[in-house]
Amino acid sequence: KKVYIGKEVFKVYWLYYIFPLYIYIYDLGKKSYFQNFSLPWEGDNPHQAIVNSGAVDLLFKTYKGRLEHHTPWSEGRRCTLVFRGWLNLNEANSLLQKKGYASLELLDNGAIFSRGNLDPDLPEVHAYHLVPAGLSKGKAVAKDKEIRGLRKEETVAIGDSLSDLDIASEVGFFFVVKNGVEKHPEIFRALEAKDNVFVTREPMNLGFAEVLELILSQLEA
Repeated sequence: KKVYIGKEVFKVYWLYYIFPLYIYIYDLGKKSYFQNFSLPWEGDNPHQAIVNSGAVDLLFKTYKGRLEHHTPWSEGRRCTLVFRGWLNLNEANSLLQKKGYASLELLDNGAIFSRGNLDPDLPEVHAYHLVPAGLSKGKAVAKDKEIRGLRKEETVAIGDSLSDLDIASEVGFFFVVKNGVEKHPEIFRALEAKDNVFVTREPMNLGFAEVLELILSQLEA
């Protein structure tokens, strides 16, 4: 069986103790166990290579008071870097390209409540991921299905943001936890074009558990 989750690896590995899983994709789709990523900077993993590149220092210097590490979720990562802040995404990605970081891309993962030490006058705060350019959850899921010969109806995904909907077209069922649509009303508009996406009754971890219970009930049937 297969479940795709966009969280850090230590948050999904425990699923092995619940389900007979043999594959997982995590960290915004940047890692599944069969994938290797090549970046032009040295590092034991993609996360360390990006840190060593100097791109993070550039972003923090340029957007001082408007961008910072999204602690504690930024800790212990192996692939992506996650920030919180408020900035013009197109402007930030243009800056990365102009400064020699065309192999990196900043993605908006939606509005969040945590403001940390950011400028208190920011109108809102979003979570951002700094990732190898061109990679996504959807592409990781599609590649895994191709390699393993999986049918769409054999896969399930869970998410809480608009960017998570990227994989809905690649899986049999996609669940958005209730708090996701509460934080991002624009998800409702996106749902109209997808017939395999459902919203859980409960928010956050309870919504996640709701989906796991549904999967377990099907495994036992």
